[in-house]
Amino acid sequence: MNAAVIGVGLIGGSLARALRAAGHISVVGVVSPEEANVPHARWDALDAVVPLDAVRGADVVFLCTPIRVAMAMLPEVCGIVREGHAIVTDVCSTKERICAVADALDWGTAAFVGGHPMAGKEAGGYAASSRFLLHNAPYVLTPTEKTPARAVDAVSALLERTLDARIHRLTPFAHDAIVAAISHVPHVLASTLVALVADIADATPAATTLAAGGFRDMTRIASGDPTLWSDIIETNAHIAPLIEQWIACIRAHDIATLQRAKTYRDALPATHVAPYVCTVSATPELLHALAHHDVPFVTLTQSSGWMRLSFAEQDDRERTMALLRSLGYDVAV
Repeated sequence: MNAAVIGVGLIGGSLARALRAAGHISVVGVVSPEEANVPHARWDALDAVVPLDAVRGADVVFLCTPIRVAMAMLPEVCGIVREGHAIVTDVCSTKERICAVADALDWGTAAFVGGHPMAGKEAGGYAASSRFLLHNAPYVLTPTEKTPARAVDAVSALLERTLDARIHRLTPFAHDAIVAAISHVPHVLASTLVALVADIADATPAATTLAAGGFRDMTRIASGDPTLWSDIIETNAHIAPLIEQWIACIRAHDIATLQRAKTYRDALPATHVAPYVCTVSATPELLHALAHHDVPFVTLTQSSGWMRLSFAEQDDRERTMALLRSLGYDVAV
């Protein structure tokens, strides 16, 4: 199989690494003109760095640029692949706008499938990519009425085989409504809160030294790429109405809402509340080592050749990674 990745950053690089590690998949990358001048050794997850028109021969094309760039590129990508059999899929965090752009194009014998891997980290760029980043993570596909079923099935099968992905099929509208609530609004709130505290700290420096673990944990996601998040806010129409509802709850001082929030939060599965993750090469002795050293992981998932551990605290993850490396295990974030 031939795969092409357009935009080899955190997600694109992680996809490229996972696809190549799966075996029997050739992976080429399309990068910016500035990045194309970087020595090829830098792109160790790719078989080659190629110009955009070279994706014509790919079986699957992953569009991994910021969403405004992706929407602008779609017509050109469509023109390149429309006479072939390629399936184009994106990884953008909002789906209504890009799927509408795709639906307005004539894909010929090719096809487009909207996609969004629900994983990431604050650090961005190719240097932060990992073959394990997307493993066993939820992966949303957003077919529309114009999306061929064969294309959705093919992308699902590929992602399940190479990433052990947990596929969810949603409409673009449902996807954007859900991620607005569980991802986008929390980021907006965290970022604006940090900005407010920064203003306070300019006048009263003690605000910085008094910012304890709770503040840091709640606002961890504010370290995300501002340009990426600007694109997300612009292209998800569900964010502003949800923030209006949030403001209404604050003004109402509604104890019933606060109690409902506590009840729901306390009932969340542990897999949803452990943000610090590492992946370790699996051996028959690993579970014994974890138990012997009383490693404080919250969840553990296992696939062929590796285990994914999640932790409630960053310090727990860092200590565990140091321990496992001292024991000779291959550990990655």
